[in-house]
Amino acid sequence: MTNFKDIKFLIKLSRKMNEQDKRGTSYPLFVVYDKVKHYVHLGGWDDPDGKERKEDQNYVDLCEGCKRLYDEDEVLPDECDDCDDECFLHFKYNDEILEDHGIYFTAEACNEYIKRRRYEFNEPYSYAISAYWSNEMRRVMEIICKITGDGKGLK
Repeated sequence: MTNFKDIKFLIKLSRKMNEQDKRGTSYPLFVVYDKVKHYVHLGGWDDPDGKERKEDQNYVDLCEGCKRLYDEDEVLPDECDDCDDECFLHFKYNDEILEDHGIYFTAEACNEYIKRRRYEFNEPYSYAISAYWSNEMRRVMEIICKITGDGKGLK
């Protein structure tokens, strides 16, 4: 049974969804993206086969401690006194979706989550993805938006 608090929540969510910046996409949902640091071997950014194989990588003067961290998929330090100074030139940053941090109906909710958990990220930001191709999600979003508008605010 729906209570008054649930209805108030849906009305508030509907207004936010209708009024927010759609960031150029239809039926936007928001996810956390972050800049993730990767160590890159001297052979180039990508393996010729399109597969990265750690056992084939040249570590470019990483110290034993940093090699161990890298092999265990742990975050490497920004600098290390035991490593060769030039080894830190072999990092690159990729923007990656952080799938285990949820999906949000509004950018505001996504940004609030990022602010609360800031310590877990490097350079996080909210990113809009489209729910257009998911018939179920698109329909749910349309129903919520029709509570305070015509639902066309999603397009």
